[in-house]
This record gives sequence, C-alpha cells and structure tokens, in this order.
Amino acid sequence: MMKKENVIVSVGIVVVILFWFVIPLIQDIRRGNRLLSDGIYTIGKIERFYDDHHSSPSVKYKFIYKGKSYEDFTAVEFINKKLIGKRFYVLFLGDYPSKSRILLDKPVPNKVKESPYNGWQELP
Repeated sequence: MMKKENVIVSVGIVVVILFWFVIPLIQDIRRGNRLLSDGIYTIGKIERFYDDHHSSPSVKYKFIYKGKSYEDFTAVEFINKKLIGKRFYVLFLGDYPSKSRILLDKPVPNKVKESPYNGWQELP
C-alpha cells in the first residue's frame, strides 16, 4: 500500500514540475515564433549594458507602445558603450509587449522622429 502512495506522490510531483517549468517554456518558444510572423515594430533606446562575467553580456533597452513604457534585456556578443542612448528598431508582440527583441543591426534614421501609437506592421 505504501508503494502505491509513493507512486501517486511521485506522479503528482512530476505533474507540478511540468506545469511550473515546461509549460511556460513552451509558451515562450511559441511567442518567439509568433514574434517573427506577427510582430510589431517600434523605436527602442539603449539604456545600458551589463557584463557580470558569469553570463554573456546583455543590453537593456526601453520602448513605448500605446503610451506605455516597456523595458527588456537581450544578450549581445560584445559591449559597445557608444551605443548607449542610440535608437534602434524593436520587434515585439502587440498582445504581449514584454516579448521583444531589439534589432541592433537596424538603427533608426534621424529623419524618423517617433513611432506611431500602434507601431508599424513592417519596418518603415
């Protein structure tokens, strides 16, 4: 009888682990795939770089969508502090703006002053 209870407890623990870790991971992967197909573009500004020597360097950036400010981080290959304050296009999900990616290979030209309230469906 005790072995059956142990099995039930073990199965319960596995189910909790699946819901706690695996399901959010799957959702994040799906959002990443949607980013390329359903993403919206806006303008982001680099705030700072981080390098804690325990992980890859990262960049912190901010962007505005529908009047609300968002910030995110992304890993970078190297730190270039000359980019702090510079503007780049950001791709994000309209229904989940915290899922975003700054496009460091797409600087915003000076002639583009701001993005539309709802962003762009494609790069201007």
